[in-house]
Amino acid sequence: MGVDDVSLAQDRIKFCHLLCIEYLPTYHFWEVVDVSRRVALVAVLAAFDTANPLQLTIALAIAVAYKWLLTWCKPYARMADNSLSIVAGWSVIVTLFAALLLRFDVVLPWAAAVAVLSLAFVAPLAVCLHT
Repeated sequence: MGVDDVSLAQDRIKFCHLLCIEYLPTYHFWEVVDVSRRVALVAVLAAFDTANPLQLTIALAIAVAYKWLLTWCKPYARMADNSLSIVAGWSVIVTLFAALLLRFDVVLPWAAAVAVLSLAFVAPLAVCLHT
């Protein structure tokens, strides 16, 4: 192995280190989990017709499963990142649930609609300002 090969290997290690620097050492693989979640959500959205309520139901199940896993593992090195990610997960869940309610033409009272929107959009902002 020449000097150039060693240098190239060190550059690759530095590049891969950027993908896992934000995670605890036991969760360096978490980027793969997160990318898998994104791919699964996009695949679900693309696989079903937009009029099919199964599309939102499966997306909601994926979001709930990922949020549960995220809450259980807490893979980020900084606790603020864990908190923000959990709140963002709740935001996605509430948004998908609201979309599912709209799909089935469920009419909410005005106060309940404001509460749902608050959970989905204001709570992450509050966590961001708190950290």
